[in-house]
Amino acid sequence: MTVQRALIHFSRDPQSSEKADMAESAASFALGHLRVAFGKTVEVCHLNKDEKGAYFQEALYGSSTKTDALIISLFTLPLTLLLGCIGAVALSFSHSHAKAFKEYEEYHKTKIKATKIQKLVRGHLARRPFLPKELYSLYKPICQDIEYKRIELQREECGKTAVYLPNSLPHLVLKHSGKKEALLRFEKMQKVRDLLAKEEIFHLVIPQARVCGNFLIEKRFSISANSLYNMALYIEHKELFDDVVRDMTKLFSKIYIDHLVSRQILPLGNMPGAGNFVRYDNLPFLLIEEKGEIKANIALIDLDHVEFKPNRKALQVLAKIFPYHLDIIKQEADRLNIEIDHSMLSILASQGKKYLKLGYLDHLSWIQANDARRSSFQISISHEREKELSSLLAKQLFDLNEGVNPVYEMLRFYGQPAKDFLSDLQKDQIERIASNIVSKFIENIHLSTWKYRENESKKHFPNISKDAERVNSRSCIIERRELYEGIESGLFQIRKGEIFMLDYEPILEALLSFMMDELVKGGEIYHFDPAYYSEDLGISWIRY
Repeated sequence: MTVQRALIHFSRDPQSSEKADMAESAASFALGHLRVAFGKTVEVCHLNKDEKGAYFQEALYGSSTKTDALIISLFTLPLTLLLGCIGAVALSFSHSHAKAFKEYEEYHKTKIKATKIQKLVRGHLARRPFLPKELYSLYKPICQDIEYKRIELQREECGKTAVYLPNSLPHLVLKHSGKKEALLRFEKMQKVRDLLAKEEIFHLVIPQARVCGNFLIEKRFSISANSLYNMALYIEHKELFDDVVRDMTKLFSKIYIDHLVSRQILPLGNMPGAGNFVRYDNLPFLLIEEKGEIKANIALIDLDHVEFKPNRKALQVLAKIFPYHLDIIKQEADRLNIEIDHSMLSILASQGKKYLKLGYLDHLSWIQANDARRSSFQISISHEREKELSSLLAKQLFDLNEGVNPVYEMLRFYGQPAKDFLSDLQKDQIERIASNIVSKFIENIHLSTWKYRENESKKHFPNISKDAERVNSRSCIIERRELYEGIESGLFQIRKGEIFMLDYEPILEALLSFMMDELVKGGEIYHFDPAYYSEDLGISWIRY
């Protein structure tokens, strides 16, 4: 019998059928102080009631307890030595201690092997941040061509940094950020990658990358940065996100990624009661198939705003992004000893559900209800309805001519609304102008929505459902000027041989708002948001 075995005390559950025999109990009494000073206590646990599948947990003594036991042993050295000998002899006759020690040794060896394997896996993950060297000769010439403007590539709509997805490099993303920023981004990616490996987080992935001059070159995942697309993936596959949310909560117990929920001058961030904009574009979801099973991951493709410390807002952000997983967020936070503000999390989760409802689900319901009676995906306006709109718009023109402009203050125009700009015209002339304006509006709406739908159809949306495709292609961000282009020509009038010059923008904005509101009332379109909050962007949101 070894000294190591003698200095281990096995603590068993009183309800367990496996108890210490008389020899082990005697040894435990005799070796008490020596085990505290130099040994350890190991708790014998079981996975189930039939006592099979034992595992062991070591209970550590505090330094002060060990010191006290050592002092007592030294002051009573003769007695300690005598009791030690008695305890050692008793243990040599103990079957229960011998059995427990043998199981403990086997468990300990298995645990050491598992730990080594985990370390190897973590090391492998940490060592593979770089793209293969063989790709360098492919992307370097393109980077130089972009740098020196020898070629023109379409820039993706991904924030301030110029992002390119060359067709000749379908598996790579080129981010033209400048060398200093590229190196800083790569360093942050590596730090977070190391943390994911250390914490054994497997559902959050970071692309391989390399710095090439003023570019950061990243592996292109099979993802889309489109917000509606990612909202649809979450809604349609919410059962796949349990482990994803647990991993995000674990990650946010160590670090924080800012700006995932923030104030934005974009339509999705200005839906009544839905709170701030959710950056599903910066947190794209990735569905992968492993051994015939679909799993969800998150691609961490933008770590510009990572903070390498926890943030008290972390759980609130997660509740807004993953509102269907509030219980899992709370459970994981409790396990990680993160302070939980239950009332605030409930508020954010409610906002998150409303965000998904107003931004996606309600539009989908409208499409499903209306497509059954449509002959095509186009906005359908009958000839009779066009005549009705012309009559209504003529009345609106008369109001505007009186200086009544409902959008004037909302658009923050200076001075007073224009008036009397139709004073030389007869009623039938104004009705003709209104008819021409309505026809031009309808033409512009059809052309603008068609162009938007065609553009979206060329983008890559992996695993997109038919429902998500319909919602996304018919949720159009269009400049308001594009919708009222050519309308002003119908409002120029000749007075006494001179062109009457007028600031037509407030009038055109008012006519556009009136026209689109009437189309919503008539059921031709689902929703129109003029997005005056977008300021200089001048965009609008048409959903049909």
